Amino acid sequence: MTPEPGMVLWVALGSRLPPGHEQSGERPALVVGVPGKLGVPRFPMLLVAPITSFAEQSWALRSPGLYPVMQAGSASLPRASVVLLDQLQSIDIRRVLRWFGTLSKQQPRDDALSGWPSRGASTRKRASRNAQSEPGGPTEAREAGSARDFASAPEGR
Repeated sequence: MTPEPGMVLWVALGSRLPPGHEQSGERPALVVGVPGKLGVPRFPMLLVAPITSFAEQSWALRSPGLYPVMQAGSASLPRASVVLLDQLQSIDIRRVLRWFGTLSKQQPRDDALSGWPSRGASTRKRASRNAQSEPGGPTEAREAGSARDFASAPEGR
């Protein structure tokens, strides 16, 4: 399986300093970039945004473009979650522990991946769209994959 933007992977993020300000440990992360699609990278890397659970945090509600909310069931996430676009990380593909899910075409994929208003849409409109998406929306059904599956997958799969 080849990693694609929009996939949610279970990854092992390294420890961070100072502790408590940056996401670390094993957690879901949204793939936002695959350097191998732009050329031949020196190392197999992915650009990911960590995901954390959403409990109506005020910081996420104030900045929905920076912290898009994913409803429970989106990309097979068991609970409502927030994508932390302010904590993008480049990770070695060997940090991928397994495939978790993929955003469906019905989910606000472009907004979640960009973090910025698209085509002149206001933040308020985007937040309203995110709030109206149905929990448990369809996701692509695939078997769970490991880092080896990603590293050994032939290009174009």
